[in-house]
Amino acid sequence: MIFTVPDPDAMLAKALASGAREVFAVEEAHGWRLGRVVDPFGHHWEIRRPLAS
Repeated sequence: MIFTVPDPDAMLAKALASGAREVFAVEEAHGWRLGRVVDPFGHHWEIRRPLAS
């Protein structure tokens, strides 16, 4: 699942505090600032925002 947010770093930290496990840390790649977590139910989430042009 994809979740577009204004601050992916803060959202990833909030997800981790709520029990998610980090798949990969937030970084910049291919025009996005993004990271990925898996929640306690096994759902994978990509947390992202587009980079300014």
